[in-house]
Amino acid sequence: MAINKKGALPKEDELGIDHWELFFERYQTLLILGFRFLYGLRTITPFALGRSGVPPGYFFLLNGLSALVWSAAVGIGGYLFGNFLKILMGDIRRYEIEIFSAIAITGGLIWGIYFYLSRRRKLLKRNESIKKP
Repeated sequence: MAINKKGALPKEDELGIDHWELFFERYQTLLILGFRFLYGLRTITPFALGRSGVPPGYFFLLNGLSALVWSAAVGIGGYLFGNFLKILMGDIRRYEIEIFSAIAITGGLIWGIYFYLSRRRKLLKRNESIKKP
């Protein structure tokens, strides 16, 4: 919490807490059902909803429903993504020597350019220091 100009902690209305309490009261059903899908809010939202006075039974019911939907969505998404990678990797096996060669050549070129430029900078610094009396 920030300290205001008078050196005291701000009042609740200065922090906008009243605004957020109204928001939680108005959209509590959507928040309970959807907070699990919002990264970063999964930890703090249940505390904020508890502070806003959501009945525990109502929260428990909607939170359980939300957990079922979330786990199904993440599980199905992971399964489909895994199958996609399996298909993609099956095609990649045909070209793995070419892909490995391209990666090795690219890495070698990047290293060679870096080595050349760093060596050149050192030589230029050495020449400049020799020229200065």
